[in-house]
Amino acid sequence: MFIIYTSSAGSGKTYTLSKEYLRLALGVDPQSSTFNPQYFRKILAITFTKDAAKEMKQRVLGKLLAFTENKDLFLQQELCQALGISLQELQQRAKLVFQQVIYHYSDFAVSTIDSFNNRLIAAFTQEINIPMNYQLDMDVESLTNNAADRLIAQLGEKDKEEITEFVLNFVIDEIREGSSWKDLHKKLSEYTKNLYKEESRPIAHKISQRKLKDYSSVIADLKSFLKVFKRSLKVKKEAFLEIIADNHLKLDDFSQGSKGLPTFINKLNLLEAGKLDKDLFNSYVLSMFKEQKWYAQKSKKASIIDGISEDLGIILRAIYDEWE
Repeated sequence: MFIIYTSSAGSGKTYTLSKEYLRLALGVDPQSSTFNPQYFRKILAITFTKDAAKEMKQRVLGKLLAFTENKDLFLQQELCQALGISLQELQQRAKLVFQQVIYHYSDFAVSTIDSFNNRLIAAFTQEINIPMNYQLDMDVESLTNNAADRLIAQLGEKDKEEITEFVLNFVIDEIREGSSWKDLHKKLSEYTKNLYKEESRPIAHKISQRKLKDYSSVIADLKSFLKVFKRSLKVKKEAFLEIIADNHLKLDDFSQGSKGLPTFINKLNLLEAGKLDKDLFNSYVLSMFKEQKWYAQKSKKASIIDGISEDLGIILRAIYDEWE
């Protein structure tokens, strides 16, 4: 029997899958029809990323320990109902499974797809005729350079008009933004490297399912969105700076001096220029409008800042909501 869960980002996939894992681990072994505290060794959980695998392991172990301490009653009751056992029986099973997971942690099989495939290959090295001491080497530099070479080699060829036009439009956009078209190979290679990052794999999979002609409309929509987004942030930034200037204040009059608002405004300027590659908000700026920490205790401008902090906070909150 296959059970398929469809969900979007942040909708509780890890919780649902962890609960399903616990239901299997705390249930009966199908082969013996009795509870087996080592049945978890027969369960395989596969995720996309190492972070997701780590989170799921922590979630499962954390819930098992919580059950032994009579915590998380809601989840306990859900599992009791699904397994048809009492709360006391569930807690006893959780204790035994937790102990066995700790004793046999290497058999706690929650891993990434890559790790699973690697273990599978290692078990059949003789059958597929590869050395037993083989090593996996992901030379991303060579892969991306070769991919860029192959793409550029197709430009201008017969039956490659669609690719040629797409790359030509890319070059034109780069020139319009003040970049050199001579960096085409480097930029194509750099963009491709992002697809090899672990966190990019779900996105790369979706990209592979689209056709090249789909991207023209997607890029146009994205450009339109970014134009409106940047304009909106610029208007808010100017309103923010105007309030400060009208009250004869400077950015470094606020909490943390140059590390606070000056850094934030500089990042907004970089964002407008399309160069921001880090988080827009740091902890100092977040604490201003979230915790009302606008100035140092000994600030000589405290009374003036108090008078405008509400207006400034509204603008910062609006920028934060739009950024997030």
